[in-house]
Amino acid sequence: MRYDSVMKIFSLVWLLAVLCTACQTPGSYVSAFDQSTLPESIQVGEGYKIAYEAVGLGTVLYRCTGLTEEGRRRYVWQFVGPDAKLLDREGVQVGTYTGPPTYFQLKDGSGTSANGMRVSSNGAGNLTLQILEAHSSNGNGALTGVKFIQRINTKGGAAPANGCTVQNTGAEQKVQFQADYIYWR
Repeated sequence: MRYDSVMKIFSLVWLLAVLCTACQTPGSYVSAFDQSTLPESIQVGEGYKIAYEAVGLGTVLYRCTGLTEEGRRRYVWQFVGPDAKLLDREGVQVGTYTGPPTYFQLKDGSGTSANGMRVSSNGAGNLTLQILEAHSSNGNGALTGVKFIQRINTKGGAAPANGCTVQNTGAEQKVQFQADYIYWR
């Protein structure tokens, strides 16, 4: 089977998983964002309210890079950036999430760039949980005035475990991921 056929099948399975996630009952969806259930390092402080929620579905691009640390050369998959659709809970695309630099854009015309502040592990193979600080907002819409963005419930997206060597320095690899993004103002 060709690589592009395998990727199409994988993408279809991934989309079906997201749509099944979208079918959660509202109560189970809201409870996932109870700050007391999240690691302290990514919690949003008191006084902020949820402005918007979306599911990110896409890929993270990694590049094989040689690093020198303490006089030793090693090769690692280095994070380059995301390329994802933002979906509502019914699976309808409402925007995009791209980088670098990190940028969230909604179809309502609002958008914001963001920088990472703190992370917390979320298990092998998954992107870290993260809180980002939003800045440089534009447009009038759901993301207007957003101060923080949480990335939670991550599935997939971690750097490949192996395959980065001196022979393929500069090679790139895309890894599928899904995550919930909670926007706070």
